[in-house]
Amino acid sequence: MNRIINPLLRMLLKHGSLSKPLLNYALSEDLSQPWKYFLQGLRYKWERRYQKSLTEINKGLRERFTSKTLKYLFLAEKLSLLRRVKDSQAKDIYLKLQSEYQKIPQLARYDVATVLINAYALSPEDLGLPKPRLYSRYYQLDKATWVFILLGRAREEVKKNHLSEALPLYLEAFKLALSIPHPTGILNSLNDLAWYLKEEDPAYALSLTKQASYHLGYYREDIESHPEVIHTLWEIQRITQDLQLCDTCEILNFLAKNLSIRQEKHLKERYLEMFQTCQTLNLNLETSFYENSDDLRATLRKYILSLSQVSRVSGISRSKLTNILKGKVKHVRGRTLQKLIQHLNLKIDPLTTPLPLLQEAKKLKIEERLKDNLLKLASLSPSERIILFFSTYMVLSGIKDLSYLKRRDILSKVLNLLLDNRKPFFNFLSSKWETKEFLFSMFDTLHPLLEGRRDLAKSFLKRLSKKRLISFLKTYASLNEDSRQILNTFIRNYSRYGRSWRIRLSSPESLKSFIKTYNLSETRSTLAYYAWDKERERKRFISLLDIL
Repeated sequence: MNRIINPLLRMLLKHGSLSKPLLNYALSEDLSQPWKYFLQGLRYKWERRYQKSLTEINKGLRERFTSKTLKYLFLAEKLSLLRRVKDSQAKDIYLKLQSEYQKIPQLARYDVATVLINAYALSPEDLGLPKPRLYSRYYQLDKATWVFILLGRAREEVKKNHLSEALPLYLEAFKLALSIPHPTGILNSLNDLAWYLKEEDPAYALSLTKQASYHLGYYREDIESHPEVIHTLWEIQRITQDLQLCDTCEILNFLAKNLSIRQEKHLKERYLEMFQTCQTLNLNLETSFYENSDDLRATLRKYILSLSQVSRVSGISRSKLTNILKGKVKHVRGRTLQKLIQHLNLKIDPLTTPLPLLQEAKKLKIEERLKDNLLKLASLSPSERIILFFSTYMVLSGIKDLSYLKRRDILSKVLNLLLDNRKPFFNFLSSKWETKEFLFSMFDTLHPLLEGRRDLAKSFLKRLSKKRLISFLKTYASLNEDSRQILNTFIRNYSRYGRSWRIRLSSPESLKSFIKTYNLSETRSTLAYYAWDKERERKRFISLLDIL
């Protein structure tokens, strides 16, 4: 048992929730009941199922065990959970841990220190918690512990309205968390800082929250576990009128459709305005004929100050402009709106600009970049084009309709075009709005959360030899979309766990042939396999391996 538990605890303390596959692997082994309760409780906490986590922790505390390390780990987790659910018992456990601090074994002490400092920093002042004295050089020896002590100190400064003192602490915590890496530390430091700077320095806050979104996509498959990151991004994009807000809403609309009942209740209650607003921002570039609505006419009137001048520069007849503004025509063509956008210098705000103008503005941007993007594509080698196309597909297919590209025969056709002949492929990409927008995403403004995920897919595909790459993608193209999404998840997780874990893991027999065929790392493949929490999810993946 110690063969698994000791290195597991070190990884849990060092990497936090990034170590979840190790935790799942350990739970599949023969552990004592108290350790099972502790690990199960930790997994529920990472899923933000705090009451279920608390139930497991309480079960564990009722068990008989001799490990002092485990005892204090249980108490630290209980304090962390009670604080989250705002239970008054949190103060009693806080005081107990503080008074017994010198008795706590070293391995558990790092975890307890992290929980104490953040419980103090995030608790209301009227709770009257005494400040823990944990800022010695001793804790700087453990990077993960020091990250959360820095975060605790930064949050203390924020409580005092000392934002200038908090800023360097947040930045130091971020850099240290990134070097480990510790995803929760990375996300908390960037997200907190962006939130507190959103009014004072919105441009800088936007860059910080986009970094947080990138790391959320890179490190977390379950992006709903950190909704505060997406919410901060959405709020700052609103303030800055960032056009990529439409893409954030697209991700949120997809997320809303796939939430469990429990997640939906929690998230939609807390972020109701965000979800409701995003439902109104569903762009459909295939549409090119719009209702001449009151909102559309009101917006155009703000910019059309002289019918004669606008008619002259846009090439739209004065009578046609008059009929549009007076509502004498019921519908307006997209090309007409594009001419007005080009010549009126309309300021596009995702939240206030009517949807027809938003859609046509995006079409214009895509068309402007089309020739340049085709030239960029032509400059790439066949292997580079293949990796760029399929890594982009692997992230966009998870949140976008892509009804044309998702056809099984179309992806096979694309692979052949990428391999054999450039010109037909360029013609293929520029034939529909779906493929034009896809090309735009390949080179231009992919959402940072999706960029993080695409980097994972690229990393996996680049490590395959050309022969193995073509073989793998031919099979990938032949799969149905549900099977592709399962494989996409494995690919991302394989790349996520590409670091030294200092622990040897035995892969399941059913995985060994796949590992050998594509010359994969056994440890990374095993971790990617155990990144799925449920046995049925792992079995679905294994069932695909016969095809691969």
